[in-house]
Amino acid sequence: MDLNKELTILLIDDELHFCQLAKDILAMSACNLIYFTDSRAGLREALSRKNLDLILLDIEMPDPDGLEILRQLKKSHNRRVPVMMFTAHAEMSVVQQALQLGANEYILKPFSVHNFVARISHILDTNIFQNLPSHLTPQALDNGTPPETSHRILMVDDDPQALKLAQDMFEVSSCTLETFSNPKEALMLVQAAPPDLILLDMHMPEMDGVSFLKALRAQNLKTPVIVISAENDEETIKASTLLGIEAYLLKPYRFHDLVSKVEKVLKTTLFAGRL
Repeated sequence: MDLNKELTILLIDDELHFCQLAKDILAMSACNLIYFTDSRAGLREALSRKNLDLILLDIEMPDPDGLEILRQLKKSHNRRVPVMMFTAHAEMSVVQQALQLGANEYILKPFSVHNFVARISHILDTNIFQNLPSHLTPQALDNGTPPETSHRILMVDDDPQALKLAQDMFEVSSCTLETFSNPKEALMLVQAAPPDLILLDMHMPEMDGVSFLKALRAQNLKTPVIVISAENDEETIKASTLLGIEAYLLKPYRFHDLVSKVEKVLKTTLFAGRL
């Protein structure tokens, strides 16, 4: 890519504050950001404008939403323009659909300045801030580090996509998220160093969620557990409830629902007895 060329990025998001923030961040780079908060106007621009280098597209917007814009975009002369999708409340199935429709990347709100810039640089295959003094780069401005952590969460799920999405979601939170696809390995870690909270899938080949809970409670470990499962049968819910879970969240779920339950459980469990 020509490093002397000004890169043109189109952002379509119905949140004005986010658009202005993105423009402020990219104002320091070699990029020209054009944004639209009206999705119809943004779609017209995406279909008609030439020489776009990247399109940043929110998923959840009034008609048309980000997925519909992506569908139409991939049928236009701009079908080869890379697209990065983002959202605050996407279900896993929606993110997967975006990738199947041709999105190059996704990022979950909220995210760090460093992560936002890193994803854009990765897609464009260039460091868009390489000409800035090191102390002015986004990585330096947000120290390139996540916020101080206060809680440690362990997630057990054999679906790598579910683990990756959760990692992205908790990246800039006040929690440290550790992920395991093998429940037996996760159980060994829990026994050695109990986390503050466990997010547990029910249907896994090595050990199902109910067996994991039984083994956990047999060790007299009272670590709070939120079950995340596609199984909606009464027996599974009853069995896990009897083993002392804090909540049962059905897949597919909205990320803000998971965050809400995590925050509620951590406050209720870790600060019980305090006024």
